[in-house]
Amino acid sequence: MSVRYRSHAPCAAPLSSYVIAYGELEGEGGVSKSLSPRPGSTLAINLGVSYSVDGVAGPSSAVLGIRKHPACLEMSPGWTHRIQVQFNAGGLRRFARTSAAAFAGRIIPAAALFSEDSVRRLSRDLSAARSFPQIVEVLDRFFLDNFLPPTRTEWAIHQLAARICANPDVPLGDLLQDLPASLRQTERYFLRLVGVSPRSLARISRFDQAKKQLLRREEATLTEVGLAAGYFDQAHFGREFRRLADMAPGSYSFCPPARASAG
Repeated sequence: MSVRYRSHAPCAAPLSSYVIAYGELEGEGGVSKSLSPRPGSTLAINLGVSYSVDGVAGPSSAVLGIRKHPACLEMSPGWTHRIQVQFNAGGLRRFARTSAAAFAGRIIPAAALFSEDSVRRLSRDLSAARSFPQIVEVLDRFFLDNFLPPTRTEWAIHQLAARICANPDVPLGDLLQDLPASLRQTERYFLRLVGVSPRSLARISRFDQAKKQLLRREEATLTEVGLAAGYFDQAHFGREFRRLADMAPGSYSFCPPARASAG
């Protein structure tokens, strides 16, 4: 099997506050990996062989909502070509009006959020692209065409989500004081824009930081990684990591294999 992955941030400045990166997975051979939770949604356009998530066949263009549990991605043997767009927490709502809570923890056809014609054109333009820089140009143009400027409250919620992702251990009460809405209104807006509660986003973000620290750790022990990510102790770290990744922290890698029992 020979499959390569490359990624690039959006080139269009207005998109950088909402889109983390564009990625391309391409090569010969099937892919089997675990999709662990991350603080944001993902748009995937499949231009090669078919795929399934947790044993259910996925649409060629799909949105994976923010999730609290791991999933199993299986790409069929053959030519794999998959374009992925990773949004930050609440980022997808700047391009589609559907509430993020409606597809949190789910995979749905991209046409449920964007028009069927626009998704079809996007897939066609991506297929015609002759290089990864051209793919980045196609995606930039698509999202600029679909951009929905945020209201004052939406921008405040987006900033709140960004602060939680950057530092999930900051007391939520401190962050909520500066918002231009009541606590109940803020929670409703947050669910609509992000898909999960502020507390759940903090949990996912803490886990996401731990994953990144595991990948770049050198001499640090698992206990040190867990404490740096904000867990109380190694037991807390191990317990939470197993719940969100379905594996022990010491087994995690950049492209973790799918669990045999999950396929």
